[in-house]
This record gives sequence, C-alpha cells and structure tokens, in this order.
Amino acid sequence: MKKVLLKYGGLGVAVMVLFFSMEFLITSFSEMDMSTQELIGYLGIFVSLIFVFFGVRSYRDQHLNGSISFGKALWVGVLIALIPAIAFGIYNVIYMLYINPDFIDQYYSAMYADLANNYSGEELIQKQKEMESSKEMFSSPVLNFFLMTFTVLIIGFIISVISALILRKKDHNSQLNAQNS
Repeated sequence: MKKVLLKYGGLGVAVMVLFFSMEFLITSFSEMDMSTQELIGYLGIFVSLIFVFFGVRSYRDQHLNGSISFGKALWVGVLIALIPAIAFGIYNVIYMLYINPDFIDQYYSAMYADLANNYSGEELIQKQKEMESSKEMFSSPVLNFFLMTFTVLIIGFIISVISALILRKKDHNSQLNAQNS
C-alpha cells in the first residue's frame, strides 16, 4: 500500500506545486484579483486530489485482485489525500514567510475593500473588527499550516468518499460462496 500512497500522493503534490507555481508566475506579471486567485487555488487543490481516485483504483486492481470494500477504499483515499494536504500546509507557510510575506496584508486589504462595497456605517465597522481579529489569527504560521492542511484534507475526504462509492467492488469468490450457501 505504501508504494501506491507515495506514488499517487506524490503525483498530487507535483500537480499542486506546478499549479501554484504557474499561478504565482501569472500573478507576478499581471494584476489578478484575490477572488480569482482563490478560485484558481481551489481548482489546483481539486485537480491535485483527482489522484485519490486513480490511487484507490490502482490499489484495488493491482493489490486486491479487483475488489475493495467501501471502508478500505475510503481509508486508502484519505491516506493519499493526506500527502498533498500536508504539502499544501507546508507550502502555505513557506509562501507566507518567504515568497510573499505581504500576502496576509494584501488579502485582507482586498477583503476590506469588498466589505466597504457591501456594508456601511456601524455594520461595516463591526465586520472590519471581525476581520481584524481573524487577520491576527491567520497570520500565525502554525495555525495557517493546520487550517490549510485541514482544508485540503476535507476536500480530499469528499473525493475519497466519491471514489470509494464508485470503485468499491466485492470479491466475486465471496459472492459465489454466499450464493451457493
């Protein structure tokens, strides 16, 4: 199982790195708003987690003679997803600390601008205070690591459930023995 986890988890990490490197290059040479960057980020996460499906299928076909239970498929999928999830958490910390140390300020400036477009008066002041407290929290590299890792893992869990539902197959010998009894 270890080879399958490392292969497909590693492919997920490779796609994620490629995706975020391309996004970083594009945003370095052009102005892209935060919501577009966020959308591209989630797309990159989703594309990198497609390897969960292929990893579960590979494990089922090459190691379990074409049959896998829902629970086993889910477990394999989550373990595969854990690899890109941790890699994304690490990448995010490196990005925040070394690649773009102004990211949090840039992100929250864009969020404040959105708030100003949608709220006014006392409601705007309240929303800004809420954002200010979350800004302090998300500025912590440790918290950011866990938040980003957990975010990718949640998406990976959903993809693992879908993959397990699609790929589960009972062992034909077990089915024949049950029918003959």
